[in-house]
Amino acid sequence: MSSKARDFDIPRNVLDKMCDRLGGYLDRKKSEKELSLDAREADVARREEKAAATQKQLDDWHYNLKAKEERLKDKEDRLQARESWWHHDYKRQKGPQGKHNPGGKGWR
Repeated sequence: MSSKARDFDIPRNVLDKMCDRLGGYLDRKKSEKELSLDAREADVARREEKAAATQKQLDDWHYNLKAKEERLKDKEDRLQARESWWHHDYKRQKGPQGKHNPGGKGWR
């Protein structure tokens, strides 16, 4: 027993009860702190997973956008080629007098 306990004449059973309560309180605080650290680690892991998923989604969107741009460019190129061929064919179908040849076989 400590000297202060003797000075105040605290009974042994009360002193033991107080020590038990204080020990339990300290144990609870320690476990709460450990739990909060575990919760923080879990939160950080969850946020990292969410960030990775978001980054993957952004990468997918970027890939899809690039693919769409490529398809659009190919489509525009085909359309441009078709227009130039149509223009060439139309000029061919028109005879030397500038009249359209409905037969489409050109002037011989």
